[in-house]
Amino acid sequence: MDEDIRFSKDLLASVGGAVVAYHKCDYKCTFRGFWAICSADPGTAETVTVINLTDTKTLGVATFANDAVAGDEATWVKDVTDGDYVCDVGDILSFTITQCTAAVMVSMGYELDPKSRVP
Repeated sequence: MDEDIRFSKDLLASVGGAVVAYHKCDYKCTFRGFWAICSADPGTAETVTVINLTDTKTLGVATFANDAVAGDEATWVKDVTDGDYVCDVGDILSFTITQCTAAVMVSMGYELDPKSRVP
């Protein structure tokens, strides 16, 4: 992934409902690599789901372990059908964190491959 471009987002997940962040693809790319780290226990098996909203393709889901502590990383599993989907210019990606049992900061990072390589 030496030529992938990395991005990061910090979101405050809450007890009031799901929290969503967005990314607009400025170039044709493949979504590669995702990580999410929590500042405290977000709750039981809370998730971050990454979706290409433009084409309604689920790229993958990251799940936090039960009883996570500050600094724990969610386990990323790319979707078996659409995990290597090639996103087009202008596609919108969404990052949805499920409703948590407490206010938690979630730091997310991801990589986009501008050469649209599929493993």
